[in-house]
Amino acid sequence: MKRLSNWFFNYTKDNSLIRDGFLLFSATMILNFSSYLIHFYMGRVLGPSDYGILGALLSIVYFISVPFNTIQTTVTKTVSELVVGKNYEKIKYFIKRLLRILFLLSLGLILIFLASVKFISGFLGIPVNSLFVLSFFILFALLLPITRGVLQGLQLFKKLSFTLVFEGITKILFGYLLVRFGLGVNGAISAIIISYIIPFVIAFYYIKFIFSSKEKSFSSKSFSYSIPVLVALSSLTAFFTVDVIVVKHFFSEILAGYYAALSIIGKTIFFATFSITAVMFPKVSEMHTSKKDYRPLFSKSIVLILIVGGFMALFYFLFPGFIINIFFGSKYLFILPYLGKFSLFILFYSLCYIICFYNLAIRRYNFIYILIIFNIIQIVMLNLFHQSIPEVIEVLLYLMVILFLLLFIYTKNETIHSNPGI
Repeated sequence: MKRLSNWFFNYTKDNSLIRDGFLLFSATMILNFSSYLIHFYMGRVLGPSDYGILGALLSIVYFISVPFNTIQTTVTKTVSELVVGKNYEKIKYFIKRLLRILFLLSLGLILIFLASVKFISGFLGIPVNSLFVLSFFILFALLLPITRGVLQGLQLFKKLSFTLVFEGITKILFGYLLVRFGLGVNGAISAIIISYIIPFVIAFYYIKFIFSSKEKSFSSKSFSYSIPVLVALSSLTAFFTVDVIVVKHFFSEILAGYYAALSIIGKTIFFATFSITAVMFPKVSEMHTSKKDYRPLFSKSIVLILIVGGFMALFYFLFPGFIINIFFGSKYLFILPYLGKFSLFILFYSLCYIICFYNLAIRRYNFIYILIIFNIIQIVMLNLFHQSIPEVIEVLLYLMVILFLLLFIYTKNETIHSNPGI
């Protein structure tokens, strides 16, 4: 036990990926479990029809969250490079400038979103008042990633993990209370907004030591870096949100509700493995800047995702009824035959995700063209083949397997080209 404790809590380059990955994985799983409890409650209280509305709203949340991930990735990359030379005064300048810009930008985006409410409501059949509530999410979807990106870039994974845990606790508490008070779907969305506000305050408190440094301006390349990150994350997000929106548009409210439940269960595989990507990214970025060999770290990350995600996918294949009953109850057993294949789709999506982040960490961007092409193919295919839920899943699975193979070949070839000795 003493050796195990020393291995886990003492930092070494050999155990840092596993130790930090386990720490962030545990926090992410607590957050996922919290989300599960919310969906467990919402699925039973709201029923398939209203839960279908919530599922469509959550798909919009995922799209809005693309800037969240883009900003956090960009901030993480910039901070991880600045921290190599201990340039804390530049980090302070970078944070303050970014907070001002994104606060003003968020106000403009809220106005644009509000102007689009009637169109979105008509296309997806979502109540206008729910979309008005959702608009407030935009503000903290842009601000929270700044503070979390700093924590991730500084590799303060314990503090980053705590903000994730607190997000989950806040979501459970306010989700239950607001729905219990009769606010329904609006209560669920309001809980998500609150669960972003409080972690933002906590994360800001954790990075306040940065502001004790002197401020020093510098010419940052973050904006130019954020463009490929934004495009890549928008493309990646589309792969597991467009399907929910297409189903909501073409299918009945009941079937859309069933599919939303299926999507939520399947995505637990991605959220469970996301922590591996989150730990790998700043480490590879820092090693790349320091001109160290980062390839073994990437290989270990792929193996970890295969182990964790593969085990979950296998479990979903073997015991779909058990999983569905735990998540949503017997009235959602309609999706039982589809859970196995959908979990495979998410497993391959998770592998594509980490490959893309690896390339972003070492500033290779040509893979983005592959993503965009497959986004177009996905939209075309789903518009042509959406007669049933199995048909939709097969389109998603086949596309993701092919995409994974192409991204893997691209990454391997680029590595060989840039490292002829391999």
